[in-house]
Amino acid sequence: MSLERDLSPGADGRDLLRAVEQALTVSRRSPELPNLLGYVLDKISEMVEMVWAAAWVFREDEDAWVVAASLGLTPEAAGIRFRSGTALPCRVGETGTPQLVNDLDEREFHRSTEEHYRMRSAVYAPLKVGARTVGVLAVYADRRDCYTDQDLALLTGLGEHLGVTVAFAIMEDRAKRIAVLEERDRHARDLHDGVQQVLSSLRIYALEARKALAGGDGGSAARYVDECADAITEASEELSVAIATMRQHADVYNDIYEVGARMRRRLAAAGVDAELHFDHLVLEPATSDALSWICREAATNVLKHSNARAATLSLRAEGDHAVLTVADDGVGIGPALGGATPGVHIGLQVMHERAAQVDGELSVLPGEQAGARVRCRVPLHRRG
Repeated sequence: MSLERDLSPGADGRDLLRAVEQALTVSRRSPELPNLLGYVLDKISEMVEMVWAAAWVFREDEDAWVVAASLGLTPEAAGIRFRSGTALPCRVGETGTPQLVNDLDEREFHRSTEEHYRMRSAVYAPLKVGARTVGVLAVYADRRDCYTDQDLALLTGLGEHLGVTVAFAIMEDRAKRIAVLEERDRHARDLHDGVQQVLSSLRIYALEARKALAGGDGGSAARYVDECADAITEASEELSVAIATMRQHADVYNDIYEVGARMRRRLAAAGVDAELHFDHLVLEPATSDALSWICREAATNVLKHSNARAATLSLRAEGDHAVLTVADDGVGIGPALGGATPGVHIGLQVMHERAAQVDGELSVLPGEQAGARVRCRVPLHRRG
């Protein structure tokens, strides 16, 4: 920001507007919303008497007006959120009409913190892009009759000049917050499809080991304990990969052929007669990764919900598509997708999301004779 060298001590409001706009235009490519608005409030404080100031913006994802930057406000006051039409800054933002209030006691004014009770005068100016309001500048004083029409005109003009820059910063801020949420969602899927599935298998092995011990079958019990140890190792490796991915912000792709073999072994260890029929296909890394997660989720659901005696995992080419199928001879899709097992719905949703990420389609169908069949069809070569 270069406002200090562009604005002389004797400059009037027009000079302030021009200098602030010029300084902010320099950083328009990547503005940080709180810093940008904090900078504006700081410069306003040099021209207008104030004790507190706030820059309000409307957060569509929260359906509320929030303070994006402030001066003099405690964290409690700066953290307040208002629904539409419930407070003065909201009404200014929604009508686009500036307001000068020299006695807040005569207006419907929200008071919940110590500084609210000390506020006596206020000026509210919308930040506008044409007829659209993208934010509200608000300054407050602790005495009545503090502000003049000149103050109102200064803030109103500033809001009109800075509307485009602030609107751009709001869009950037929103995009960053959405990206963070999407990243969290992706990691949640990875943990669900990875560590949680391994832990589910670990529970099954432990229960089988207990049944074997109760029946006096020491050999089977030892075998299931060995499977438990392997599952613990696998869970540790899955967690290490997840942590490394989050720390390095890098994509780690799974190999469907490695995962398919592992799922067949996991099914067999739990007493399911599992067959693996994978043709050798040339898959893009992202496609192989998506199919890997779907295969793991489908195989885990066979273990947890199907009560199946046999299962088949297949991967084959179908024209210019690859088709992954996980079929079992268990209880079928009715009980598996019923209300008694809500966790299945999360897994099914995640499988659909994984397929959609690589332009694929996923369906859960009844088996040819019994049980259920998960089928995922994805392009062998995705369009750029």
